[in-house]
Amino acid sequence: MISITLKRLRQNNSFTQQQVADALNIDRSTYAYYESGKTTPDINALIKLARIFNVSFNDLLEDENLPQGVADTGRLDYRYQNRARFSNTVYELTKAEKQMVIYYRIMSPERQKELLDDMAEEIDELEQQRKNKEQE
Repeated sequence: MISITLKRLRQNNSFTQQQVADALNIDRSTYAYYESGKTTPDINALIKLARIFNVSFNDLLEDENLPQGVADTGRLDYRYQNRARFSNTVYELTKAEKQMVIYYRIMSPERQKELLDDMAEEIDELEQQRKNKEQE
C-alpha cells in the first residue's frame, strides 16, 4: 500500500511529517492521512513525493495494482538499477539541511542546476575573499 511505502520512505530519510507536508504545501494532518491510508495523494502530490524521496514514480507505487505502461518520473534511479530499494537516506543532517534537500528534490532539473551554479559561485567568491585576507 502506498501509505506504508510513504511512511517507510519518510522514516528512511529521517524526515518529519511536517517537513514533507511543508514541501507539498499541505497541512501535516493531510500528509498524516496519506500515511495512515485514510486518503490518497493526488497525481501532483505523488510526483512531488517521488522527487522528495528520490525514487521513481513506479517505486512509490510498487505495491499498488498499476496498469502496464504507467509513466515513470524517476530521475537518478536508472543509473543505479541494482541498488537496494529505498536506500536513499539522509543521515546526520540538521533540520534545516533536511528541509533544503526536500526543496531541492522537488525543483526542476533546470532550477537545480541554477541553484548549484549560484552556490558554486558564492563559494568561489568566499574562497577568494579568504585568500585576499591571508595575503594582507
